[in-house]
Formats: sequence, C-alpha cells, structure tokens
Amino acid sequence: MMSAAVPLPDWLNNHDGMQHWKDINTIAILNQNNMAKAVEVVSQHINQTGESPLNVHSYQGYGRCDLHPDGRSQGFLTHAYNGRDFLTFDMNSKTWIAIMPEAAVYKREREKNPILIERIANFYQYDCAERLKVFQKYAPMLQSKKEPKVFLYERKDSDFLRVTCHVTGFYPWEVQVEWQKDGWLPLVEGVTSGEVLPNGDGTLQLKKTLTISGGNQGCVTIQSYTCLVQHSSLSRNITRTWAPNRDCTTAMTVVGLSLAILVVVIVGKYRLKLQQRGSPSGPPGTGHFVLVTQRRGSQ
Repeated sequence: MMSAAVPLPDWLNNHDGMQHWKDINTIAILNQNNMAKAVEVVSQHINQTGESPLNVHSYQGYGRCDLHPDGRSQGFLTHAYNGRDFLTFDMNSKTWIAIMPEAAVYKREREKNPILIERIANFYQYDCAERLKVFQKYAPMLQSKKEPKVFLYERKDSDFLRVTCHVTGFYPWEVQVEWQKDGWLPLVEGVTSGEVLPNGDGTLQLKKTLTISGGNQGCVTIQSYTCLVQHSSLSRNITRTWAPNRDCTTAMTVVGLSLAILVVVIVGKYRLKLQQRGSPSGPPGTGHFVLVTQRRGSQ
C-alpha cells in the first residue's frame, strides 16, 4: 500500500473515493510484481541478458479505458519490451497478440491462465469505466474544460520540410486536429500524428506533423497549409496557417518574372528578324509564313 502520509485530494474524502484509493493501490502493487517477473522471463527467453548496457532491460505495460458521452466504454492494453511494442491484448477475443516474434512464447504462457484473462478483460471493459464514473461524480476538475493553445513550428533538411502543429493545454482529451490544403481540403498523405499525452498540470497535448518534400531546391513550396483544431471547449474552431517564408516566395517570383522576360525577348527577336526579311507578297513587317509542299510520284 502507498504511504498514508501522502495527502488525499478532497474529492476522495468519501466512501467511494476511499475504496477507489485502496483498490488502485492494490492493483499498482500487483502490476509492479507482474512487470518485474515479465522482464526477467522475457529477457531470459530471447537471450538478451548481456546485450543491454549495464545489463538493464525494461518491460512496460500501458492500459487505459475511454468513457464516451453516450455511455460506451473501450479498453486498451499493450506491453513493450526495451522500448518496442511486444504484446497487445484484444478485448473482444480476449487473447494476447504477439507483435514481436519473440513474444509468441510469452503469449502462450499468459493465455494458460483463463482466470487471469477474464480478470484483465473485465477490468478494462467494465471496472475501469465504473472508476471513471466515480471521478466524474466527485472530481470537480473533470467537469471543467480547458481551451487549447496552438503553435506551429518547422524543421528543414536537404530533402524535406516538416511543419508541426502543436496543440496543448486542452481538456477533456477528445480533440480533432487536421492539416488542410488551400484552407479546406483535408490532408492524409504526408501527415503523422502523435498520441494525446498528459501535461504536468492535468491538461493534455497532441502533435501532428506535415512533411513536404522538395527541400533540395532551396524553396520547398509556395503553397500554404492550415492546421484546424476542433475541441468541445471552443465556441469556434482554431486555425493556424503556415506559409513559405518571404525569401522563398520572392525567389519563386523572381524566377517567374525572369522566365516571362526571357519569353518576351525571344518573341521580340523573332519578330524583328521577320521584319528585316520582309515578305515577297506583302509589305515589310507583315511576317507571314509560306508553306511549301512538294508532290512526288508513287514509287
């Protein structure tokens, strides 16, 4: 159990809250023991006991449940070994899915205990959602909404430009962020999204990055792109538009003007040449063409 000296928030000072606090402590200790056993078994099985610096390996479990406004709930559970996805639990089939080939043996070991499988599925499908309802009932901060702040920043290399839309400081976690072209066309290709992550103050953050190719020409694009953010705390959506820097736009304009001038010079020289030659059937400067054809007999 956690130390009683740890101060409890006021909203836990009731029967439901205290019972939740005790249950979470018990679950935390159980998970700690399970993770310690898992890292020992997995590292021995895949024969990596001496490959990590200082012989240190990590086994992580990440689980959560989502409670939707319509009452639906969803559970998620995944495990990672040394920072790589290892196993994930399918709530519908109540089976473990091996992501790494080495996880197949560990999957079979975990599925030997059907009671544990049922306990996991029940917790993430039902019990976790009930605990969220306790939070909603007693924790006033969960009823508040925080408006997101949106920032754009870019990173260039020789071949690509990456523009990131950083949405932070929002609550609750449901947020819609998308990159748009021409201010309305949603982009999918070239867009990567991170996960919704917690901030230290209880709010959340999310990053979506747009990758634009062609950086080796110096100017990646003259096209502008817009990051659109939708959140329940907002009376109207937030938009932030990224446009190429002024030097790039100026360079593209200069190139366009140079090409136009070059075309005018070529046409001007051609017309001048026609004027100098004149035409046998019209006044000088008419510059019309004569098509000459020659008819040959059949071979």
